[in-house]
Amino acid sequence: RWPKQPISMQSMTGYGESQFSLEGVSFLFRIRSLNSKFLEIHTHTPRELSWLEIRIEELVKQKFSRGKIEIYLDTDKPLPKIIELDQAVLTQFKTLFRDHYKKKNVNIPMDVLINIPGLMSEKAKPWRDFDNKLEFYFLKALIKCERMRAKEGKKTIQWLRPKIRLLMRLTQKIAILHKREETRQTRNIRRNYLVLYKGIAIKEDQKVQDSLNRKMWAEIKGELLENFYNDITEEVERLRMHLPETLTWLKSDEDSGKKLEFYFQEILREVNTLTSKTRNTEVNQLGISMKIEIDKIREQLRNIA
Repeated sequence: RWPKQPISMQSMTGYGESQFSLEGVSFLFRIRSLNSKFLEIHTHTPRELSWLEIRIEELVKQKFSRGKIEIYLDTDKPLPKIIELDQAVLTQFKTLFRDHYKKKNVNIPMDVLINIPGLMSEKAKPWRDFDNKLEFYFLKALIKCERMRAKEGKKTIQWLRPKIRLLMRLTQKIAILHKREETRQTRNIRRNYLVLYKGIAIKEDQKVQDSLNRKMWAEIKGELLENFYNDITEEVERLRMHLPETLTWLKSDEDSGKKLEFYFQEILREVNTLTSKTRNTEVNQLGISMKIEIDKIREQLRNIA
């Protein structure tokens, strides 16, 4: 029995093959793994071995959860068949020849025998007797394909980690710039509030603090900020939550490809909202840089199982 092992994060790109001989025929198993949202298995075997395809699909499902798996079993020549002679037909023709020539023993020429209808028939060789050997060599090719997928997956993870950390650094920069902008805008709004509604000429920040009616400011601060300043705090906090979570999925032995795709879809949505809301040029440029990196990451994730 083929043991089911925990599925580690793999690439969906892989290849494996194994060659062997049976009954004078050279066989070659070839397995190609390509990108797909789901698990697709396509088998191509000689008609005489079509019964093997069910077992092949079972083995592939034990190892892979995503990818387009193309399996080919090639031979260097047509599979040999068993030729059988119908003794009853031969006996009947001998009786006819003896009666016709009135002889006890009649030698029927070979060219005549070959053309006798129904005398000879072809039957498929009992290839099921070699099912264990065929399965062994298929597993050999499947393991090679799995190892290549794992190797490619490891390289992809090594590429993804610094990209995710870069996004985390960019998020932190946006958070700092956002805090500065919020402080500046709050100060400006507070100053304008005093000038417009209190008729006080403001020259220094200390005078603002001294002249401000704190209670009234607390009541209208939120409304004024909402009208004159687009807050992106929610988007920044969500990015701070999602990005570290993606790093934990890279360490997981579970099937994480689809989960990472979902996470980065949400991350991209937050960045799009952030850039559409902000009026700060630096924050907008950082957001655009994040979107470029996210697109690169999502392109790689399409190849992760």
